Amino acid sequence: MRRREVERIARRAVPGSGAPRVSPLSTGPLHETFRVERDGRAFSMRVAATPRNGTALRNGASLRNSSWLLRVLQRAAEQALAPPLVYGDARGEIIVHLWVEGRTWPAAAVRVARNIERVAALLRRVHALQVPTLGRAMTAAKWVRHYSAALAAQKRNVMRAAAPALAAAAEDKLQRLQALPAITGVVCHSDLHRLNLLEYRPPRAKAGALLLLDWEYAHVAEPFWDLAGWSANNDYPEVLQRRLLAAYLERSADQAEWMRCTLLQWLYDYVCLLWSELYLSSRRGGGGRGGGELAARAALLQSRLIAGRD
Repeated sequence: MRRREVERIARRAVPGSGAPRVSPLSTGPLHETFRVERDGRAFSMRVAATPRNGTALRNGASLRNSSWLLRVLQRAAEQALAPPLVYGDARGEIIVHLWVEGRTWPAAAVRVARNIERVAALLRRVHALQVPTLGRAMTAAKWVRHYSAALAAQKRNVMRAAAPALAAAAEDKLQRLQALPAITGVVCHSDLHRLNLLEYRPPRAKAGALLLLDWEYAHVAEPFWDLAGWSANNDYPEVLQRRLLAAYLERSADQAEWMRCTLLQWLYDYVCLLWSELYLSSRRGGGGRGGGELAARAALLQSRLIAGRD
C-alpha cells in the first residue's frame, strides 16, 4: 500500500488532530500493520490487504460477517485479552488499537512449564468470553472443505506428493472426531502462535500479563481447537501436548479428551498445509518475501502429517 494512502487512512481512523507519523510493522497476505504516532500517543493500525487470493485465504464465515470481528475485539479488549480498541470500520477492514508496550516470547519460552500454565489460563479466559450474536462458526471440517476447494480451483498444487493419501486421512480423522461427544462452541482465537502473544506490564501491576494480537480468524468452535493450534504451531511433542491439556482442564484428561486433541492437532496441521499451499500457489513459484520460509514450513507439516496419518 502506498504511503500516501496509508497516511490518509491514519488521519481518518486514528484519534487526534496532528499529522500522523506512520511506520510499517508487517505485511501479510491478509493485511498490513503499521505503528502510528499522533498527538503524543501511539497506536497500531491494521489495514486489509488485497492479495490475489485474498478471498480464498480467508474463509466463508468471515466474509459473510466481517463486523463480528469488531464485536469480539471489543469484548476481548474489555477483559484485557486484546489491546484497547479505538477504531474499527463497519467492514472490519481498518482496525486501530492503542499501542501496548510489551514483548513476544522467544521460541524456547513456549516450552517452559510455567508458561504453558499461563497460556492455558489465558485460553480459559478467551473461551469464557460471551459469544456475540450472529457469531461466525467454523469447524475443522469446514476449514478443510473450504481450503481444499479453494486449492482445487487453482488447478495446481505446490506440494503434490502424498496429497490423495493425506486427503483420505483427513476424512478418516474428521469421521472419528464426529463420533466423539459434541462440545459446546466458544470464542476461539484460531491463530495462536508466539508472535501473536504479547507479554506486557499492566499499570501498577507487579507481574507481567498476556494478551493476544491479530484476531483475524476468530470464530466460534470447540475450545480444543485453540489448544491444538498452540501445540501444532509450537511443534510440541506429546509430553507438552498433554501438559497443556491438563493445565487447561486443571485436571488430568480422560481418554476421549486426549483423543479429541490429537485428532484436532493433526487436522490443524492439515488446514495449515492447505493454507500454505494455497498462498504459495498464488505466487509465482512460491517466491518473494517469506515464500521460502513458508515452503519450508509446509514441507515440515507434510512430513509430520504423513507420519501421523494412521
